Amino acid sequence: MENDYRDNTLRAADEVLQNQDRQNTPRGYLGMSGMYECTRQVWYGFRMVKRVGFDAATLKRFASGHADEDVFASRLKKVAGIDLITSDPSTGRQIGHQDIKGHFRGHQDGQIRGLRDDPHNWYVWEHKSVNPNSFRKFGRDIDKWGEENALREWNLTYFNQAQLYMYYSGIERHYLTATTPGCRDDMKCITFYQEDVAKALVEKAEEVIFSTERPTPISTAPEKSFACKFCNYKEYCMDQEFVTRNCRTCVHSEPSADGDALWNCNFHNKKLNIHDQLRGCSDQRFLPSLVPHAVTFADDTGPTLRIKYQTQDGGEWIDAG
Repeated sequence: MENDYRDNTLRAADEVLQNQDRQNTPRGYLGMSGMYECTRQVWYGFRMVKRVGFDAATLKRFASGHADEDVFASRLKKVAGIDLITSDPSTGRQIGHQDIKGHFRGHQDGQIRGLRDDPHNWYVWEHKSVNPNSFRKFGRDIDKWGEENALREWNLTYFNQAQLYMYYSGIERHYLTATTPGCRDDMKCITFYQEDVAKALVEKAEEVIFSTERPTPISTAPEKSFACKFCNYKEYCMDQEFVTRNCRTCVHSEPSADGDALWNCNFHNKKLNIHDQLRGCSDQRFLPSLVPHAVTFADDTGPTLRIKYQTQDGGEWIDAG
């Protein structure tokens, strides 16, 4: 934005928006909408290595996208013969899926039947509100790759999300509608279920959830890779910063396998909800794979664990709380 024509009132409104976002409790599960190409990026997010906040402009885009979804759903429901379900009839809530002891979850926009070109089959329905440049690229990808392959080429994360929702819903067709902000322009894309892709994504999710080691990154040179340019965690791949101290970055805790989506603290022998996990405690010790130094010694004979590391300059750093 070249010129800022806002006054202090509008700036204050932005500050309120950002402060509210910072106070929101992050979801404690791995989301099906966040299955990015880079497994390490997904793992960093699940391990909550830092609190990722958003600026006011991004939060406004999110709000606009949610509003556009409602607008477009309303339009579709008015078409004769269309049956669009946007909530679970038994609960009144958004249609949801969960797996891997509740640690892997997703919420699809809906399910649709009655399309003019295929009136009898059900489709998973997802709506994306995107900027005009992305919208135009979507059209070019449909032209270049064909409709059935376009979603993967346009946005791999959206494609992964589609495959997972088809896998868990048992519906083998996906109907994605995309619009520019305000739903002024629209287009659609039909994608079909690929069982091998969906099962590989579930395996990837399980790896992310239970692994204590950093997965292989998408690039070994994050400072040069375009794929890493906008990643929130590239400084950790470059070993430039320490991650946040909390239970998810701690060697003592692990995801619970009891089906309740909680975490276990093996040091204090207790269950941890999301608030406990974020709060952490003085006995937290970093997972060694998250520390940019080499482990030289670990001592658990005392009341608390002490882990010694050798730094790159030959010095010593001790993780003792």
